[in-house]
Amino acid sequence: MSQHDVTKALAIVREHFGEIDAALTQLPDPQVRMATREVLQRLVTRPSVGRKTLASPAILTPTEAARLVGASPDSVRRWCEQGRIPGYRTPGGHWRIARKDLDQVDAFRRALETVSKIWAQDPETQFDA
Repeated sequence: MSQHDVTKALAIVREHFGEIDAALTQLPDPQVRMATREVLQRLVTRPSVGRKTLASPAILTPTEAARLVGASPDSVRRWCEQGRIPGYRTPGGHWRIARKDLDQVDAFRRALETVSKIWAQDPETQFDA
């Protein structure tokens, strides 16, 4: 399926979203109904398709977050699991991180690195108050 075909299909879904959403009420399983509605909503509102990044700038995947802080995606996932970075799991079990939370964590990390460098250069400063 080409990029043009995907774009055309998304345009059809956007045009008929109300009808599709109404038809979802016929699904017997409420979890399937909710998951399907969420997927459709994401398809309709996402900024791009194909292999480009799909997450909004406000919400990041672990890979996107890792690029910003200079770490591996596995490290970012582990930090989320440990509570070191505020994150949440999607219904599909994937981690997402709010950009504002990541910016705060990254600023704190850079401040700690700066203090560590100062202490490494002059250990006496550790005890100055």
